[in-house]
Amino acid sequence: MNLNTSKNRILFVDSLRGFALLGMVLTHIRAWFVLSIIPSIINIKYQNDLASVVVNQFNNFFIVGKFYTIFSLLFGISFGIQLAQRKTSDKKFIPRFIWRLLVLFIIGFIHHVLWNGDVLGVYAFLGIFLILLRNIGSKTLLSFALFFILILPSFLRNQIQFYGSIPKAQTRKGVEMGNVHQEKSYIQSFYTLKEGNYQEIISQNLKGLKTKVDYQFNTSRIFVTFGFMLFGLFIGRGKVLENLELTRPYLSKILLLLIIVTSSCVILLKKVDFGLNSHEGNSPIIIFHNFLILLKSLFITLTYITGLFYLSNLKQMVFVNKTFATIGKMAMTNYLMQSAFGVLLFYGIGLGFAGDISPAWCYVIGIGIFIFQVIFSKWWLSKFYYGPIEWLWRSATYLKWQTITR
Repeated sequence: MNLNTSKNRILFVDSLRGFALLGMVLTHIRAWFVLSIIPSIINIKYQNDLASVVVNQFNNFFIVGKFYTIFSLLFGISFGIQLAQRKTSDKKFIPRFIWRLLVLFIIGFIHHVLWNGDVLGVYAFLGIFLILLRNIGSKTLLSFALFFILILPSFLRNQIQFYGSIPKAQTRKGVEMGNVHQEKSYIQSFYTLKEGNYQEIISQNLKGLKTKVDYQFNTSRIFVTFGFMLFGLFIGRGKVLENLELTRPYLSKILLLLIIVTSSCVILLKKVDFGLNSHEGNSPIIIFHNFLILLKSLFITLTYITGLFYLSNLKQMVFVNKTFATIGKMAMTNYLMQSAFGVLLFYGIGLGFAGDISPAWCYVIGIGIFIFQVIFSKWWLSKFYYGPIEWLWRSATYLKWQTITR
């Protein structure tokens, strides 16, 4: 594949979006689209199911936390490309992009009301800061990207908390009571989604907005997301994609290096795991452990991107590349469609199957959903220029109905 043409650069980006969508549906469907509120009594049901154990291990290592980063990168790349291609006479570019982000935030909020795992609202919020940093130098931009990707803000915060205050000692009974309270909370939230009506689910999701914000900062996910956005801006604005062809002779070596580095992170992480029990939550060893987890996810993400680019250069993989690109051209529509499938399958307003289908079978269903989306996307794009949600977003951006029919 020759990336010197604009068409093939876009094909690779769309293919990357499609690949990320596969990872997203597998991430969410494994957890029955209820995310992190699965009570232990549900997980215990499948602890002796060999297929589910294998799926859970595969999911934890290769899937979870590896694909939102790709979407974040692509968001930044898209903005960077638009920034690089804008006409100097276009004085409305920034106001229009801010309006575009506001529309995206509204879409994300509506999505959150029905499913609290939405990321569109987070992207819209961070997009404002992306605009503010759009004109800084390339080296500074890359430094900022690494600063956030490596969650240095959280590292500094945790060090200040660890050395600047005396942690409150917790008794074993206090810890146990806290765990019991959390489990009760998970059970209540889980069964509200599994058995609740529209009003109950919407009410819980609206109340969960604060929890969602806390989760983004406490886990440092918002920093990683923004870091990858900045990295994407660096790539898009600097026209890095136009020069990717120069890396083709070195791709296999780069891919091998990434695999070695990733494997080293995994081995080191396993060794650090053995000494964690005797340390407090903000101790240096815990922070180092969490840092290694982040590095592992980061390098797996980079390995995926490099590996997909490597495969896209193979003639035998043209069909796979185009298949991913087909669904990637309608990324927002398909992302929202996956949530719709999840809600209808697992929530009380649908079939209410949350916790009743094993993680292994959930994976099979997730792959089936992805295949359906590929077929649907191919059919839709044969008749229309944009996906339905992309068309609405584009029309709202320009405050004018855009041509959609081919």
